[in-house]
Amino acid sequence: MNRFRAAALATVVLLACATAAFARAPGARAGQRIVVSDSTELARVGNRVIRVYDFRDRYFAADAESKPASDSLGRIAFLNIMIDKEIMGLTAQARNRPLSVTTTGSWTFRLYAIN
Repeated sequence: MNRFRAAALATVVLLACATAAFARAPGARAGQRIVVSDSTELARVGNRVIRVYDFRDRYFAADAESKPASDSLGRIAFLNIMIDKEIMGLTAQARNRPLSVTTTGSWTFRLYAIN
């Protein structure tokens, strides 16, 4: 139920942002872009908030081959990926298991220095 509530809230916020993005500000010319503050909330999952700054920073830092298209549907898909990441993080915290190498099972991870 918690996941459903978080997804429903994220959808409402997403629709509100999409509506605000396509609405023109008073006195704005047709085709003029609206500037949104970096501190504007795009989504909230539990006590975690995804702001415009976080979205833009992670979108442009992501590998070009792995991120969705740069059109509006691709940006919504990327926001959904960010929301899913937060939901998985909260679910992992709720399980209250210690974070250690032993929780990775039989996998072995090694870090190699690159000169």
